[in-house]
This record gives sequence, C-alpha cells and structure tokens, in this order.
Amino acid sequence: MNKSIYFLGILILFLGLFWLHSSDLIFHLNGEDHEKEEPELKFSLLGLIPTLLGLYLIEIYNRRGSD
Repeated sequence: MNKSIYFLGILILFLGLFWLHSSDLIFHLNGEDHEKEEPELKFSLLGLIPTLLGLYLIEIYNRRGSD
C-alpha cells in the first residue's frame, strides 16, 4: 500500500475545502458593501476540483488496502 497517495489525497482535500470557503472569508474580510451579499460563486466552485480529487485519491488508497 502506498501511503503517499493517502496523504496527498488528504492534503488536496483540505486545500480544496479551504478554497471553497476562502471566497466567503475574503468577502467578509474586505468589508465590501452589503448590497452584494453573495461571494463570487465561480471562484468557490473551482474549489470542488481539488476537493473531489482528494476524495478520489483517498478512495483509491482505501480500495487497494482492502484487497
């Protein structure tokens, strides 16, 4: 079993989850006008790519470990 795949998956997963929420954090830290209530959705959705990739790598590790 290759644990580097597992740790890489966890790292990418946390990076993706942080990216998903960073748009909201940036929005609140900038103190922009309250008329624009929604953070940038396109920027947030790009965080789904590393999140899903991280989950996929962890799943690969789990499948190889169960064999």
